[in-house]
Amino acid sequence: MRFEVPEVPFNESGWGPCTLPAHLKDVPYAPYGKNDRIGRVADWTSSSRDHHGHGGKYDKRREREKQEAAAAGASVFGGAAFQTEEEDSFSLVDSRPTYKPRYGRRPQRFISRREREKEREEQIKLQGGPAAQAAKLQRPKRKENWNYYRRDFNRFKYAASVDIRPEWTVLEQIQLSSLNKLSYKVGEATTLKQCGRLAFYDKAYERVTPKNERALRRQVPYLTPNITASEDPVFAQHASSHDREEGKTTVYATDTVLATLMCAPRSVYSWDVLVKKENGVIYLDKRPGAVIDETTVSETSPDPINPEKDTINGQYKLCKEATMINTVFPLQVLKTAQGSETMDLGEKSPFAPETQPSTKGHVYKSWPLGDSYNVCVRCDIDGAMETKGQKVTAMFRALNEFDPRITGVDWRQKMETQRGAVLATELKNNSCKLSRWTAQAVLGGVGILKLGYVSRTHPKDNSRHAILGTQSFEPKQFSNQINLKEENAWGIVHGFLSLIDNFADGSYLIFKEPNRTQIRIYETPATAFDSCFAAEEKPEEAEA
Repeated sequence: MRFEVPEVPFNESGWGPCTLPAHLKDVPYAPYGKNDRIGRVADWTSSSRDHHGHGGKYDKRREREKQEAAAAGASVFGGAAFQTEEEDSFSLVDSRPTYKPRYGRRPQRFISRREREKEREEQIKLQGGPAAQAAKLQRPKRKENWNYYRRDFNRFKYAASVDIRPEWTVLEQIQLSSLNKLSYKVGEATTLKQCGRLAFYDKAYERVTPKNERALRRQVPYLTPNITASEDPVFAQHASSHDREEGKTTVYATDTVLATLMCAPRSVYSWDVLVKKENGVIYLDKRPGAVIDETTVSETSPDPINPEKDTINGQYKLCKEATMINTVFPLQVLKTAQGSETMDLGEKSPFAPETQPSTKGHVYKSWPLGDSYNVCVRCDIDGAMETKGQKVTAMFRALNEFDPRITGVDWRQKMETQRGAVLATELKNNSCKLSRWTAQAVLGGVGILKLGYVSRTHPKDNSRHAILGTQSFEPKQFSNQINLKEENAWGIVHGFLSLIDNFADGSYLIFKEPNRTQIRIYETPATAFDSCFAAEEKPEEAEA
């Protein structure tokens, strides 16, 4: 027996056979994919539940789908090669269980969660009684949870603190996250001057509770003017008489402006700081009526505040309300009656009129930032307190509650038993505001930071408020609790000054963008904000 080489056709124009063999002439083409289930190995050891943990009717349906897919794949693959005659008596029997309605009710599997809750509420409403009242109370909570998961889809667009002109040049762009990495160890502060006379805290407010609340006054008899750094006569005198060290830049700022820069990484709303640089002197200033003088509300809350101006719970009116509260509260808690004890800081306040007593004290301090800068800051002191037999300076601020349904914590119910929960909620919703207050207290060297809890007498009335309680903190300890690091705060200030020092003499604007986590530094004309200062002087001229 010998091996004969079969005839192999040679295809000159391509590859594959040239002609079709006779025994394959009538075989139809059947497409085949590797993902087709053409067969299945029986596994008698597996449990009735799959690896996902499903069972029952769900497993039976999956098994049926797999078998149907396998049968279909097999018929496609081999149906042409293995053709058999079908019997007329053969028929398929549907073995699937018939659906039996449960007395007219729909299958619970296909009813959404919201529909089930609606049906349950309707049944409870028909029954009435305590169950209906409980369901009514739970409805806002379910709505709140729903809004919690949808809050990322309802972000508001906040307005800018100042209109940016197209002719202004952008010099720097800074991401807020990069400021958290800065650090600088500042030297010891030097007190340049102390002015004003302080009234003492009225200890009767220590006994104020939600059950024994004290109404907040709606107006104050007098106010100390809010003077900017460039208009401060003490700074002007210091700049003219002080012999500056060669190679050192002198910086003048108020504690409000400096605290705004120190806490910039925590800010959400827009703000701006004016910068004036001339002959080795830098003024970190603010516009009259700037937003950094206003008190924000729920700036860092997970649920953003509506920026509309028409609603009392919108961003605009809430800021105005909180600013009014923090104007009245520091004066109301002081003993200002004639003959009351006071603390004299030294010289007379340069801002208090002759006919009015001084309502604030002012401490001027200077910090050396290495061999490059001397930072002179005016720190405002609200009053004095007597604690542990010692008289110390104090700073008074107020947290305000506007609607417990929005904030999530009812102060009148939680203040006496769970004050820590109230403070924790405020630290979450007002992290930037509390950080600024703490930074101002540390800069001023005050002994006590006194926080008041002020709430509306009615959630729908933003003109009447009540003091529900007070709480005292030591500023440096409180800064550690809220993770406000002094080295990082001064590192941010040093970083801004290093950028400004590289610019030529002129006017600049540090601008926090409203809907982005970044800061821009613009070069502006010297007269860009002269109209703001002129508008601030018009009311004074009218009153005169």
